[in-house]
Amino acid sequence: TAIFESGLFDSLALMNLAIGGIFNFVISSSNDQTFISYGFSPFLRYYFDLLSENSKIFLLGSIGPQGRSTEFNNITNSETGFTAQVGAGIDFFLNESVAWEGLLFYNYNKFSESFSFSSFGIWFGFQIFLPSYPK
Repeated sequence: TAIFESGLFDSLALMNLAIGGIFNFVISSSNDQTFISYGFSPFLRYYFDLLSENSKIFLLGSIGPQGRSTEFNNITNSETGFTAQVGAGIDFFLNESVAWEGLLFYNYNKFSESFSFSSFGIWFGFQIFLPSYPK
């Protein structure tokens, strides 16, 4: 999963808001089976000024289209659907543009009337903010 932050305009940063997008691409194969999943979800974050100057708690919401394709024994099945995600996390800012992040999230995926799945997850990693971070 690749995550990018963009459009942190001055007015949004003053309101403790961040907008961006989550690009998702997964490919997995073994023996006679191949699985591909892809999607894009715009997101919105709201940052709370509850901790120190260098750390911020946030809420996250995103929704967007997603597709998947499975090939097994030369038979391909492809579907499109949507994914939605909500979560809460914390950013520890190392400087004005880079933060170490922890996120607890719930993810829901729906591909057809008969197939949907959901999951809870924990994500840790680094986040890059352009051009500034919420203060």
